[in-house]
Amino acid sequence: MIELAMKYFITPIVFVLCLLLAISTPASAASEAEYKKLSKSWTLNADGSQEFHYSMELTLFTHTAMNSTYGESFIVYNPAYQTLKINASYTKQKDGTIIQTPANAFVEVLPQHAANAPAYNNLKEMVIVHTGLELGATIYLDYTITSKAGYLPELDIYEPIRLSSPVKECKLSVSVPNSKDLHYRLAEMQEKPHVSNVNGQRTYIWALHDLKAMSRLSDIYHFDIPFFAATTYSNQTMTQVLSKQADAAKRFSSLKALTQSIIPKDSNDTDKLKAIYNYIQNSFAHIPLDLSTCGYRIRPFEDIVQSAYGTDSELIYVFQQLLKEAGLKADICAVFPDTDATGIGLKPTTLYISTKVNGKKRLLAPTAKATQTICFLRQYCPALNLSTGIMEEARFQPSPITYKADLTLTDMGASVKAEAAIAPFFLDIEGKTEHSMTRGDAKAQTKTTDTSTLFTYAHEVRSEKTGNYRILSLPDCPFSTIHTTGMLESERDCLLTLPVASDETYTYQIHLNGKTFCTPATNLKLNNSIGSVEIVIQPKENEVYIKRCLKLAKTRISPKEYPAYVELINIWRDHNYTQVLIK
Repeated sequence: MIELAMKYFITPIVFVLCLLLAISTPASAASEAEYKKLSKSWTLNADGSQEFHYSMELTLFTHTAMNSTYGESFIVYNPAYQTLKINASYTKQKDGTIIQTPANAFVEVLPQHAANAPAYNNLKEMVIVHTGLELGATIYLDYTITSKAGYLPELDIYEPIRLSSPVKECKLSVSVPNSKDLHYRLAEMQEKPHVSNVNGQRTYIWALHDLKAMSRLSDIYHFDIPFFAATTYSNQTMTQVLSKQADAAKRFSSLKALTQSIIPKDSNDTDKLKAIYNYIQNSFAHIPLDLSTCGYRIRPFEDIVQSAYGTDSELIYVFQQLLKEAGLKADICAVFPDTDATGIGLKPTTLYISTKVNGKKRLLAPTAKATQTICFLRQYCPALNLSTGIMEEARFQPSPITYKADLTLTDMGASVKAEAAIAPFFLDIEGKTEHSMTRGDAKAQTKTTDTSTLFTYAHEVRSEKTGNYRILSLPDCPFSTIHTTGMLESERDCLLTLPVASDETYTYQIHLNGKTFCTPATNLKLNNSIGSVEIVIQPKENEVYIKRCLKLAKTRISPKEYPAYVELINIWRDHNYTQVLIK
């Protein structure tokens, strides 16, 4: 009977895992389209004006490409400072027939991300509806955006090299006055530029060929995807872009009164930080416009507060001023999107606040999700402190989890007494992680050291009835790798970068309390190039000892190493080792 129950328990799990792996297997279908030619050129003139010239020839191969993926082109610009000129827009059909884009196919609209922000309703988005499309047709589009002198502080370029479809020929060109230093980088590629000097302008040209389409597999970082970056910013000029605007906040009379209204009386520094962070998260509508789209400008402090909305850059700026007014240290920092900041300007960076309260450094952004992203990025990527001008190196934080639980079985599940030592990396300033982990136990106790926080708490776990048996899921931490790892592909064509090097140990002492333990004894150990996993299940007469341990030696998994990673994670997530069968 026990064997029958175990078969009932295991078979559906194996089937589901196989199904998920089958669904997630990347297809090797042919490309939907191909860029025959793609050209992008940027020019910084001596008077500070800029020009961006874009030209493409895109051939369509599938109905998806024709009807949805490439049926329209979108160009966002600011008509108050920029001029958009469509140089050419037409479709060449398979038989050579030319179909010019009609006038009514050029539709100027408000960008979606600016819809709820009246201050940015001056932005425009040109939507070009491509006509005459058919399988084998080629779309031709050529346009120029000219920016007035003074609108953009410096030349600042960041472009992915791989696009959603392959590129046959790609030309990148940058032209700057001889008086300007150009810092550039073509990441993950070896091509060198051709450099010429004519009429006081220095021009760099890269000619690239046969670029593959970008990977469609999931990854937080995509550190191995080629990109092109070029800028005339120096670290000093990047710090000045926001610091000059932030200094103006001292003139605003509302700053002191607002700060006092946010912070409870007799608050300590931690309470002050929590109150201001909560205000930034919950008192503003978040407008997803990046700094470059806004011309590297942030609105005045009072305008942001009174309008009750702001871009992330604006809310970071308000955040900093409130913290400073409350007597707390607060620096604005910009984290780069790559492990090496060489040649990368301000455009692709993400801003955050760096503060220190009670000896602990905190990295915070306008939302909880953005804060988590910053903490992940800073594991790998350097950041420029825009308040001090100092480049701060990446800092990978240890992230061990040690969990011990004493379970007493009941008719409906189990009573649990748990102790969990958690690395600071996982804990948020608001205590939401703590609350979810301790299951809301009002009597939970905490003890904090420099390296971890120990939580002691109790809760109940309900089991699931199946026939004459009950399935009990072993409790764990909500941020365990078992929960944070998404669907696994059967293979990968790009690097997988993990946010942490998993180091988790769970031990359980189960008191059967008259119940029968039906899960077989297990002693499984696996070591490979990525790390190790250990599963021990030791039934005794009245008790059961279980140990689960996962340690990853690497956080950057190459396509070649990926099968070894999948092997470990599949064992770690196997329901046969995360659930037990009781009768």
